[in-house]
This record gives sequence, structure tokens and C-alpha cells, in this order.
Amino acid sequence: MSTPTTGRVLGSLAGSSTAWKVIAGVVVAALAWWLIGVQMPTNAALALLQQASRQQLAERLAHSNTSCAATGADQARDNLSGGQVTAGRSIWQVTRTAGLPDRAAVVAIATAMQESRLGADPSITTPNPDGDAGVFQQRTLPGWYGTLPQILDVTYAATTFLTGHTVTADQIAQAIAAGTRPAGPVGYHIPGLVDVAGWESMPVSQAAQAVQRSAFPDAYAQWEQLATGLVAFYSSSSGTDTTTANVEAIAGQCGSAGAMQCPASGLQVEAGLTPDAIRVLRCVHQRYPTIRDFFGIGDRPSAVDDDHQTGRAVDVMLPDWQGTGKQLGDQIAAWVWDNRAALGVKYVIWNARIISVARISEGWRDYLNPTRARDAPSQHLDHVHVSVYGNAAGTGDTGPVVTPVASYVITATFGECSTHWAACHTGLDFAAPEGTPVRAVTTGTVTYTGWGGSYGNLTRITAADGTETWYAHQSAQTITAGQTVTAGQTIGAVGSTGNTTGPHLHLEVRIGGKPVDPATWLASKGVIV
Repeated sequence: MSTPTTGRVLGSLAGSSTAWKVIAGVVVAALAWWLIGVQMPTNAALALLQQASRQQLAERLAHSNTSCAATGADQARDNLSGGQVTAGRSIWQVTRTAGLPDRAAVVAIATAMQESRLGADPSITTPNPDGDAGVFQQRTLPGWYGTLPQILDVTYAATTFLTGHTVTADQIAQAIAAGTRPAGPVGYHIPGLVDVAGWESMPVSQAAQAVQRSAFPDAYAQWEQLATGLVAFYSSSSGTDTTTANVEAIAGQCGSAGAMQCPASGLQVEAGLTPDAIRVLRCVHQRYPTIRDFFGIGDRPSAVDDDHQTGRAVDVMLPDWQGTGKQLGDQIAAWVWDNRAALGVKYVIWNARIISVARISEGWRDYLNPTRARDAPSQHLDHVHVSVYGNAAGTGDTGPVVTPVASYVITATFGECSTHWAACHTGLDFAAPEGTPVRAVTTGTVTYTGWGGSYGNLTRITAADGTETWYAHQSAQTITAGQTVTAGQTIGAVGSTGNTTGPHLHLEVRIGGKPVDPATWLASKGVIV
């Protein structure tokens, strides 16, 4: 509920550095909006705003689902306690009993993680000043959800979150006697998730916010993939083994449902790797047990790019590479490439040859080492090098990805809710001077270009894997429907057509027809806005 969450969160922020970060973020966003809507800033001011907006997004992404918590020692294994795993199972069981899809359990568990750390926050047993308590922080005042013992019961609390609660005559009488204000008259229904129209297709943050009305609606999204991993565990196992549940929760944080999942290797080299790199290492380790050595972050100089330095590369070191190891290298390189979509692979280098998603039509080609060194490591004769996107496994091959505008300020992020939009924001806004070139984010086919109502001049591009990118509010469009464009190609110009308060490019990313957070999606492709 709005007041409960606001009261508890603001109370915890008082006097902390986080509070000042929140306030500073609001000020920066407001200033950026004014500058874009009223007058474009000078180049110096624009640079400062760019830095501030990117720092805000970087901090938000650092706490979102774009990275995997696992390390070589699998330190995240014990992050969830037995009590949390049991509470999550109770929530999942309520959805099954109610005949709801697993998506409902993902939303509910993610919500409970944000509101109470899935019941682990000891303060939830004592109602806050607004009378809110329990795993979902629901109101216990007379005339609301129920008594404190009821709200503390996870099954009861999950049922009210999912299906809502109808105020009874007894509750009204109790409210009158206690001198408190009930939620509504007798028969008033406090909405639950199933009462929210279209909740099934909403982002987790939006669906949770429709029920909870939190002061910080974006916070729910960070728990989506952990909740997805837990739901997968509950669906495949009747037990509550904490270790296994945590392994599944970790796996759930590493890519989409189409991503390949393999057990932890137990190797320290996993530390610092991105989800896709962890996945490659684990799956090669499982499939080829004779491989004992892997190089990860920082173990190699930057010859082609900085993938090793940023945790987006793995070197599979081959035993007896001058003998039988060569055949093993052929097998590993071929297997990794054949499974590139499920592993999030960007390119593979082996035996002085390279193959990449960006130039997939060329197949394997000669690898020209930039240093012109002829030694075995430089020519990749003693190891198979695998570079990944970061956290793109299961999303398909989109090829190279760029930002839609070269120089910009982020003025609105995904999931924000205000009077600017009929519903919560479904994209990411790149503010820039009118006329600034707009470029295709991915290679793909233009499926629509024309007027899009509140979107103004709208262009839609579909990549080979089905991912759609939408470009709204343009002042000009320079391509036509049916045309094939490449990533980085100019397709129009920034404008303020449609429903806007100033010139900017509104970017939407849609997978399966549903909007996803463009910042998170771009980050999964190695592009941080």
C-alpha cells in the first residue's frame, strides 16, 4: 500500500546517504526536464547532465537484474534462508490453488522480496505507524485487510495480494469502535493483482505497483529474475532445500527463460564475470570435464576489445594443445557457436580463426591479431576465446547494438508513472536538440513508419530474432517500410511530435510484443546508456 511503503522506506532513508541520492536524482531529473522543455542547454551543461543521467542509470542497473550474483565460491548460495524459501513456496502454492499462472507467483514473490525481503525483515511483525505489517506490508487497522495474526500468515497475505479483500460488516464495526477509518463501506473490495486489467502483460514493477502503490515503484523490478528462478524451483521440486533453491534463484538471475543453465563450477575464476560469461564457463566445464583451466576477468591483455576487462569473455585453456587438444578445441569452438543464442555469445576465436554474430554471413574467417604477434596465445592456438554480450542469453542474435542518439540526456526511464502518460512509461527518453540524427539501434527490417498518435512520428524496426525497437516523436523520418537498415544507420531526426513536453527520442524495446526496460536490454548487449 502507498502509505505503508512510503512511511517505512522514507523512515529508513532518513539521515542516510541514500536519501540524499534520491533527492539529488529527483533534482537532476527535474532540471534536465526543464532544460530540455524550455531551452536546450549549452554544450557544457549538456555534458554535465549526460554524466548525471548516466550515473543515475548505472546505479539503478547495478541493483537490477542485469548481473549475476554468483562467484567462483558461489557466495550467493546462502543469500536466502530456509524461512524465505518456505515463504516463497507458500506464495507459489497460493497461485496454484487459485489457478493462476506462474507469472502471478513471480510478481507476488518479487513484491514480497521488496516489501519484507520475503519475510526476513524482523520489523514486519510490528505494524508501522500506518498499521502495515506482514510479508506484503498490508494494513492491519480495523476495516482493512485483517488482524495482525492474519496478515502475518503468509498464505492469507498472499491470497489478499493476489485476489484482494472485501471489507466485512464486522470489520466496519471494529473500525468504528477503534475510531479508525475503514478502507470503505461494507462490501468494499480492496483490489488484488487479479483485479488489475492486463496485469499478465505488464512489467513486474507496473503490476506490483498497481496493487501496492509504493513511493518507489521501480524497486520491484530488481527481484524479477530471482523470483523467476524460485518459481522454476518450486515447479520442479516438492522440497524446500535451501541450497538448491538458491542455486535456482541464482540461475534465474542469469538470462531469460531461453538461456542455457548449468551448475556452478566452484572455480574462483567465475568472480567478476557477467551472467553470459559465467554461463559459458559453467556449461563448458560441465560438458567437457577434462578442461581444468579457464581465464576470466583481467587474465588477458586487451587485443581486440575490453571484453576480458569487463567480465564479458572466457578463455578455455586446452590441455596438450599441440597434440590431442586441437581436436578438443575444434569440438568446443563448434559447440559454443552452435549454442550461441542460449549462451549469449558475441564471437569465438580459435586456432587463428574468428566467427562473429556481427559478420555471421562470412562464417569462420582468418583472425588478424592487431598486435601481429605470432605466439600461441595471441593466435589463440592454446585456447578457445569466447566473448559474450553480457546478459543476452536466450534473447537471440541481434548483432551489434548502439544507442538511438549519439549525444543525449535521459529524462524519463522505464516504468515511471506520472500525469505525462496514460499508463506508466513504456520506454526510455533520450533528450537532444531537435533535428539530432536518430539511428537504428539494431540491424533489422522497418515494419512501420508514419504517424503513431501520441507517439507522433513513429518508426518500428524488427530485428532477426523478433525484437522490436520503436522510435517516437521524430521531426523527420528518412526510411520507408520494408527497408532493411543496419545498426547505427540514420533513420530520422529527434523532434517533439505527438505527446511531448520538449524534443526527445522515445525508445521502446518490445520482446514478444511486450515492452521491456530498454536500459536493461541495452546493458545486456554491452551498451550502458
